[in-house]
Amino acid sequence: MHAFMAMLLVACSTQPVDHRSERKRAVDLQLEQSGQRTDKIAYQQTNSALSYYEQIDDRSGQWQANVSLADWHVAHDEKAKAEPYARRALYLAEKLDERSMKFTSSIQLGQLTEDQSLYRQAYNNAQTGLQRAIALTFLQQYDEAEKSFTGIGSSQNPDELGFLYYQYGKHKRELRYVLLALDNYRKADNVYGVIDSLFLAARLAEHGAAATDYAERALLAAEGIGSKARAGAIQEWMKMRAEE
Repeated sequence: MHAFMAMLLVACSTQPVDHRSERKRAVDLQLEQSGQRTDKIAYQQTNSALSYYEQIDDRSGQWQANVSLADWHVAHDEKAKAEPYARRALYLAEKLDERSMKFTSSIQLGQLTEDQSLYRQAYNNAQTGLQRAIALTFLQQYDEAEKSFTGIGSSQNPDELGFLYYQYGKHKRELRYVLLALDNYRKADNVYGVIDSLFLAARLAEHGAAATDYAERALLAAEGIGSKARAGAIQEWMKMRAEE
């Protein structure tokens, strides 16, 4: 009797049992890894994961795959191709009635369509002060957003913090916020956020040498990931500045 009870206590004290099949664990891991890349192989792997989730009626997996495919197209400046995936993701989030999913998808589709009502939906589904601040920032209610993120600790999601500081620094035209965005985007391994923060820092820097330094670093990063649109914009700005 005592041995049996001891076995129960040990079982209860360990991590929850992973009941996923070996194949599902492999597909979940593949989706997580491909979601961090923007190459064609990552796109093919994400599509493959989506097909698998559809076959086994895994709507949570379908949602994640659609979000990732939308992000992939956005990273390649293909907003029109991203929108159907973002719409499908929001549909799935609403069917699942999962607030964190609805928040993410409302923000994603809102960015693609510039539909302000989606940002209001995101605000209604926000579960933290940081998420409320993000939704308010998209709604351009910057003073209210500042109240929501004042006192937010560095333990929060660095990607979300990076976005928030970037947008606030852009609105206030304050370099210190942009540099905070840069630090958080680095922590999140968000290369696009790093490039955009460096480029904005270049435009806000007071001294010529600092502006040139930020711009050159932004250009190096943009060329490193093959973002022609970002590299072209930075080069054009540097050319105009040199001609002043």
